Amino acid sequence: MLRILSFFLCLSLLIGCDTDVVYEKSNPVNTYGWHMTDSLRYIVNIDDSMQRFDLSLGVRHRDIYDYTNLYVKVITKLPTGEVKSEVISLPLCDESGKWLGKCAGDICFARILLLKRTYFPIKGSYAFYVMHEMRQDKLKNILDISLRLEKSAKKVYSQDEE
Repeated sequence: MLRILSFFLCLSLLIGCDTDVVYEKSNPVNTYGWHMTDSLRYIVNIDDSMQRFDLSLGVRHRDIYDYTNLYVKVITKLPTGEVKSEVISLPLCDESGKWLGKCAGDICFARILLLKRTYFPIKGSYAFYVMHEMRQDKLKNILDISLRLEKSAKKVYSQDEE
């Protein structure tokens, strides 16, 4: 009986591991509203400058969020000290008004891919700062923002594409 229990425990641990995820962190937003000046910080260490990665943001929000998207500014500080900034629109619902992603009760979660098969040419620590760029100082009903970096799936070519 102990052998069977050990086998299923090991199996569940192996199945539960997501080895392609290099980094994932969720930062909560102020429950009284996300101020434009509040930035969420994520520090990612890159050890392999040849590896391709997918970078995404996850948005957890209430279903009474007032907008169909979320404009965020993503500031990236490279290991060299160079700083890059970009404003991105994250779609949260489709044209019919249906929330994208998954909803449970009044909480919804959507993961939006920002970069696909990109690489970081310099090994070291990258800092990402995320702040909202909506037209109001205090944004309500956003619960948290997560940043996820995972190894890109290797592209499989068929014989027709060669």
